[in-house]
Amino acid sequence: MLRGEMSMPASATASSRSVSWPGSAGPAVGTTAQTARIDRYGLYWVGAAVLPPSAAAVCLMTQGDSSSWFSLSPNLVGSAMPDTLLFTAVTLLAAAPLAGVCAAARGTGDGRRSLGMAMRTSVRLVVAAAIFACSSALVTGALGAWSGHTMPALLEQSGALGVTGAMLALFGAVCGTRFTDVLDAAGTALAAVTGASFAVLVAGSVVAQAPRPVIEWALTASPLVALASVAHIDLVRTDTLYQVSPLAHLQVDLPTWPVVCGLYLAVTATCFVELAWHHRPDTNSGRLSPRTERTLA
Repeated sequence: MLRGEMSMPASATASSRSVSWPGSAGPAVGTTAQTARIDRYGLYWVGAAVLPPSAAAVCLMTQGDSSSWFSLSPNLVGSAMPDTLLFTAVTLLAAAPLAGVCAAARGTGDGRRSLGMAMRTSVRLVVAAAIFACSSALVTGALGAWSGHTMPALLEQSGALGVTGAMLALFGAVCGTRFTDVLDAAGTALAAVTGASFAVLVAGSVVAQAPRPVIEWALTASPLVALASVAHIDLVRTDTLYQVSPLAHLQVDLPTWPVVCGLYLAVTATCFVELAWHHRPDTNSGRLSPRTERTLA
């Protein structure tokens, strides 16, 4: 061995051969990664387009027996409209946070951080939310025309769906960047969305004793109540809640479309700022993210 040469352990040599560092040469690696990103976000967009028609089909099938599935009547479609809108909203509450968690977890898995990455992730999630809203608008418009009823405030309902989907997706992305385990991030995101949606409805006398402005803001903060109110569905005063919850006996104003969109856009902007702050370039270039260190260990 010549003087000045350094001996490298066999384990380090094997590790350097098996690990492909970001920015390393190799067109096949970049092409494969780019194809994987396109396939992943294409799957998100296809799912966003398919979910509203699927929710409508399930609601229509539950309204009657199997013999009436292929002979839909205007009365059957009209009676299924509220359930279709609510089921579509519940589907959005579950799918949007999970999509955000998966997008953020895969986007930060290699340890690279940049504001451009946060922007690309946010734009793709917002596009998925817009596709979901447009698909829901097409389904709702078709069912409304079939049943002979005009759908009031269809654009308002679609806009509220899009804004709510973007907010939930970016919130899921924030959870995906803050947790090193994807399952922990998904569980936290779903628990937070479920609590915000149903806590005000099942809290009972605790909510009833609060001031009216606090109750109204709590109803606005519930994505399920907000989407139902924009669709002109009084979810607070349904038969079940009217019997078990004192909230249904109170004179409170339901959320309106401008208030819902304004509040949710503000939350969406806050989530984007948090996502961009997490993706800011690391000043210590030699340090990897915790997820990368665990993957390479």
